Amino acid sequence: MRCDTPPRMEDVNDRDSSDDDAPADMDDIEIVEVYEDGASDLSDEEEEGAGGNLLEEEEDDMPLDEAAVSFSAHRGSAFVCAVSGNGQYLVTGGEDDRGCVWRLDSGELVFACGGHTDSVTGAAFNHDSTLVATADMSGSVHVWSVETQQSVCDLDMSTDLNWIDWHRQANVLLAGTADGTVWMWQVPSGQCKTMQGPGVSCGVGQVLADGRRAAAGYDDGSVRVWDLKGSSVTHSLVGPSQTHPAAVTCLDAGGELVATAATDVRLLHAGTGRLLATLGLNAGGGDDGEGDVNTVEALSLDGQQRTLAAGVLSGRLSLWDLGALVEKQSCPHPAGVTRALWRGPHTVVTGCLDGTVRAWDARMGQPTVSWRAHRHDILDLALSPDGQCVVSVSDGGTCTVHRFASPD
Repeated sequence: MRCDTPPRMEDVNDRDSSDDDAPADMDDIEIVEVYEDGASDLSDEEEEGAGGNLLEEEEDDMPLDEAAVSFSAHRGSAFVCAVSGNGQYLVTGGEDDRGCVWRLDSGELVFACGGHTDSVTGAAFNHDSTLVATADMSGSVHVWSVETQQSVCDLDMSTDLNWIDWHRQANVLLAGTADGTVWMWQVPSGQCKTMQGPGVSCGVGQVLADGRRAAAGYDDGSVRVWDLKGSSVTHSLVGPSQTHPAAVTCLDAGGELVATAATDVRLLHAGTGRLLATLGLNAGGGDDGEGDVNTVEALSLDGQQRTLAAGVLSGRLSLWDLGALVEKQSCPHPAGVTRALWRGPHTVVTGCLDGTVRAWDARMGQPTVSWRAHRHDILDLALSPDGQCVVSVSDGGTCTVHRFASPD
């Protein structure tokens, strides 16, 4: 089998870091806490429907909007999807203990990624689209050659797995597990390093753009920035004054800015370790025993790190101006928002528990297009590299590809 020769681990570790992508005035931002003082923008009826309930029975007979590609991807839920960097393929993972690689333009199955014994909840292509990794909940990871459709590396952590993420320039794969460990492998050799956390689950993580660091969020509300060469923590948000009030549910990073969320959002400068701001997205929610409804499930920074999109299970998309640290738009949804992705500088695409994919004008806070794509909850979204296609997968095992009529 053929695959590109990966760089030596030393080559990855010695790459120069750069702060060019950091906002120019980031170091001048004071640490502040920002909370909204208004009530929810949703009507009483919308609030009653928010939080992840399936569509009402009579709505299940409503026709779905026509998609460019639509197919049943998995038996049971389809948990994850990703599009290759060359725009040719998509990969999905599901409850039927397998991953699948499909052609993006037709939905034709290219090959199935077997060997799993639990639900496949992680799937991602490497930086040059030559490899694809699939990972299951029990901690088994398989890496496949897209060209030969053969396994090139099998990895086993013997503990529950939460996430995987590829290095942006090298064949190096990271993963986070339920015991709090961040794992890092060179592929295909399997050379491994581990980074031990605080002893609680590492629920989210991402390799930073410089390739030298990774950020990770934990179930105790803490956040850590790891140096990949030394397997050491460079900065962290720990202690009562800095940690989230609940488990970290999502994370996104751009330049030196790391945004993390639970029932609030925290902004961390990865270079200095400063907590820049705390954004209270759910103020006014009250202590009504429905804490899950107030959880932030989706975070996405725009390309310039000027606006943060946050999707909340209470049923709205919140857009924050990071210069002024104010919420500039609130976009109501009839059910919980599970995914949010930037499509160019002015459009945010969301996936929702009502099975609908929506695109929003971030300047006006208004929807520009919506597709009723699924009859069940949308669990993941992915955009093609050119931004012209959005892929969604659902709790019903279906996968759809919708095409935008025009560029953003």
